[in-house]
Amino acid sequence: MNHINLPEQMLQRVLDAEKAWSPVELLRQMASETGASRRMLQDALASLVAAGDLVYLIRHGSTCIQRGWQKPLAIGKKTQLLAPGVSSLPGREPVILLPGASFGGGDHPTTRLCLEAIEASAKENGTMLDVGTGTGVLAIAAVRHGMGKALAVDNDPLAVHEAKENVRLNGLENAVRVEEVWPLELRWDLVAANLRPPTLMELAEALSNSLSSNGVLVLSGMRSEEMPLLRQTYGRLLKFVYSREEKGWGSLVFKKT
Repeated sequence: MNHINLPEQMLQRVLDAEKAWSPVELLRQMASETGASRRMLQDALASLVAAGDLVYLIRHGSTCIQRGWQKPLAIGKKTQLLAPGVSSLPGREPVILLPGASFGGGDHPTTRLCLEAIEASAKENGTMLDVGTGTGVLAIAAVRHGMGKALAVDNDPLAVHEAKENVRLNGLENAVRVEEVWPLELRWDLVAANLRPPTLMELAEALSNSLSSNGVLVLSGMRSEEMPLLRQTYGRLLKFVYSREEKGWGSLVFKKT
């Protein structure tokens, strides 16, 4: 790799990570990938922290590295994620998120793939279900893009608390509800589930049955090599529409006809 671009490479490595890196883990991984010296890597990390692109956080008693929130993060054609108090970009729908511990702050390819699919699938005044909501980002974005009501569900109490706070920050308490379970008897115009394949396989019938007529299902959380089995499984229940891939991760979109 080109050592001149070490800060850019390091930032991308953090953005693509499935978990929060400790500084030691990050430097060790970057040394393995680039062959750069420890001093060069430390200087690259210091420059990213000084610029606000990365920040140090204390989480559960340990130090980790996370994307900084001093600037909006543009995703897709019409979405931006930003922290409270950060100036928004013109021409994009703002989704305000409090930096926290739940997965799904927009850094990971699966979140970006879901947000892009939601942009394309949002139905004016329609209803949306977000299963495994994490930060609530997908449900909030769906309403920002025209959906009338959204239900965000997660069985993690920490995620439920965080999602509720993000809904409040966006002023969408009347449009987005956060719960630990979803009522199986209801039907939705748009359903999103950013979950790992074992859970997606287990929920195949429940998610498919939750769609209204012509409803759209957005799935992500799978590696590229895991997509064929999920496409086959859900393809027996719904019409396959399209798939997308980014950096080894994928999304699948289906429709109920």
